[in-house]
Amino acid sequence: MTEDICMTITIYSVIFSFLWGSIFFLVLMCVRRYLLRHHAYYILIFCSLFAIFRFIFIFDININLNSNLFYQIGKGVTFLLKKFINNSVIQFNYENNWNILTQIFGLFHLFFYIWIIGIVSLIFKSLVQTIKFMKTYKEIPQSKNPTFLKILKCVKSDMNFRLDVRIIESEYVKVPFLCGFFHPTIYLNTCFHNENEIYSVIYHELTHFVKHDNWLKFFLYCINIFFWWNPMIRNISENIYDACEYRCDQIVTKNMSSIQKIDYASIINRMTGRNASTPIGVTLVTKLNSDCVYHRLNTFLYPCKIRPAIRVIITSATGLMIVLSLLSILLISQANDFFTPADASITSANSYLIQNETGSYDLYCMGELIDTNLTDLTGLSGLPIK
Repeated sequence: MTEDICMTITIYSVIFSFLWGSIFFLVLMCVRRYLLRHHAYYILIFCSLFAIFRFIFIFDININLNSNLFYQIGKGVTFLLKKFINNSVIQFNYENNWNILTQIFGLFHLFFYIWIIGIVSLIFKSLVQTIKFMKTYKEIPQSKNPTFLKILKCVKSDMNFRLDVRIIESEYVKVPFLCGFFHPTIYLNTCFHNENEIYSVIYHELTHFVKHDNWLKFFLYCINIFFWWNPMIRNISENIYDACEYRCDQIVTKNMSSIQKIDYASIINRMTGRNASTPIGVTLVTKLNSDCVYHRLNTFLYPCKIRPAIRVIITSATGLMIVLSLLSILLISQANDFFTPADASITSANSYLIQNETGSYDLYCMGELIDTNLTDLTGLSGLPIK
């Protein structure tokens, strides 16, 4: 007999998602520089997205796995939670849970309204910034600077890039940045005169477009708007932004000489600290402190050799993180299912039995499935059978 799989939100699942997300956040904060230093950009991006997923996945997957291993794990996790978390909040007594939820119902509504107000306010702020940006630059025509156009043509040829690219040159542009999801537009400041600098900047911005960084940043922007109250998600998103910048730096400087790398580093150092107001796009330089800039420049100025053992360690750690994340989702459902009638207040008023075709019984309490395939009804004989 196949059982339906459904997802619900419980106090248990919400707290567990926050706990696991916090663990992954702390791990990422410890290893982010190590991964960046060893050019493990894709792994950092992937693990960061996985950590964000663990934060926002607050559901309980109701699935029944008849496995003694999961039974023991589920009971163990539940025991630890009851030890370290107030049992009056995390207890699987459905009648008491209903009373608790009834008492905090008004407070929940207040938090919900604050959450929605925050989302609406951030969306409104984004729209205002976008409109302001469009008004500022819509009157500026596409650059006809022959130097820019010649270098752009050269960059497109080197990258085998076939789409049309617009270049907007304006004194209002404080740092170079890229806009557009389907057709790129590069915004440059009029201060660039050196051809090598212009080449590096255009190459950097088009690399963002080729790697679909604008799409990734837009996705993270939406997630951060929806979960504006969680600073850890914002910090994890910063990991991804940094990984995108480091990755572009590596691609741009891959075939550069030492002198050219120093010139490229001087561009980043010169642009750092400028307060750029840009729409949802990717900039050459994000708002970084001096220590972060120093680490970023050292990554391509003094690249370290990546030994095979390091690759194995990084890959293994990534796999372990994924397994733990999937297991954490599974443990929610398993720990939720492994409760005998002794764990809940079973009365004839709130509980009943349903007889199966095999002659066994399923026990329900407050409309929730408590146990399945019962054959011994000792202590449950007074319950109604449906």
